[in-house]
Amino acid sequence: MSRWLYERDFGPAPPIHPGKVYVAYELLEPLDSAEPLRIVRAWVRLVIYDPPTGSRCTHVNVASRLNDLLQANLQSFDDGTSLYLVDYADVRFERQKGSDPWPDPVSPPVELARVIDAMRTTI
Repeated sequence: MSRWLYERDFGPAPPIHPGKVYVAYELLEPLDSAEPLRIVRAWVRLVIYDPPTGSRCTHVNVASRLNDLLQANLQSFDDGTSLYLVDYADVRFERQKGSDPWPDPVSPPVELARVIDAMRTTI
């Protein structure tokens, strides 16, 4: 069983991106319930981009709002554009100039939407 609440490998999607992309999300949790930061909730996103040639690119992002991670770029390219996963259900990638967040809302994958719903009932 994976520690990630959501994880998926995506193959190349020419002409948007020629590489392979791995995306995973989890909640940041304290190791101990007595930890002063136990009230802090944060989302962690791991992205691994494997270009067809060259080195693997890996990075981790942390944000208290899941939407910030959903709209953040997955990978920046040398041509000044960045890759975004803008639709998890239909698996749609887009590229835009720069590395600003994707301008439109991105719905979370079903697995994360269930976690969000469960969290709402415990608050």
